[in-house]
Amino acid sequence: MPGKIKIIITSDASQLVAKGAQIFCKTAKETIALTSNAHNKAEALEMIAEWGQELAMGKAHTTVERAYQVRGLIEAGRTTNNDQLLNIDDVGTILGSINAARLFLGNRINQARAEEVFTGFYEGTVNISGLQISSPPVGLFKAPFEQEKPELFLRYPTTPFPPMAGGDYGIAPVFAASVTWDDAQWTADQYNFDTAGAMHAANEMIWFHNDEVNGFPEIGN
Repeated sequence: MPGKIKIIITSDASQLVAKGAQIFCKTAKETIALTSNAHNKAEALEMIAEWGQELAMGKAHTTVERAYQVRGLIEAGRTTNNDQLLNIDDVGTILGSINAARLFLGNRINQARAEEVFTGFYEGTVNISGLQISSPPVGLFKAPFEQEKPELFLRYPTTPFPPMAGGDYGIAPVFAASVTWDDAQWTADQYNFDTAGAMHAANEMIWFHNDEVNGFPEIGN
């Protein structure tokens, strides 16, 4: 049974933290697979979840550190089955990272694949799930000259108008607090609202239109 080790995350130690968490998650996962002791399994799962939380809060400063971080978090999520819920902050972070890759990584990545993943993830987590709880008619937020694109680019056809979104008085066009994957589709928790997370996601989505709103200013040397 792997021992529990306390890690203090600092900028200088972030690579070590990420790598250690990756190795720990792999070791603990193998322990779970091999042991028949229910108590040991439960303790190992608890440890993985704890390390996953610490790893998620760590700051990655290089590509390698980020890779270790992602690898460790994937293992933690797979092992604890705790990767099926994304809060609105998570959704904003994921979409923002793919968007930045589309904008700045050029031919270093498969741009067609990045666009496919970006579009599919957005449609599933934001539109189809109901994370975008409601949306007003296009004419209320877009001037006539901005309505030349297909309406699908401006509002999703199954997203209800605010008065019809629920309750006696409807629901404003805001984001729900989270979405959950049930092995078939994403479903939104529309009974809660996360102010900070929704603001973060909205900021990331504004930056999708980098030709209009540059969220990535250049800093001179």
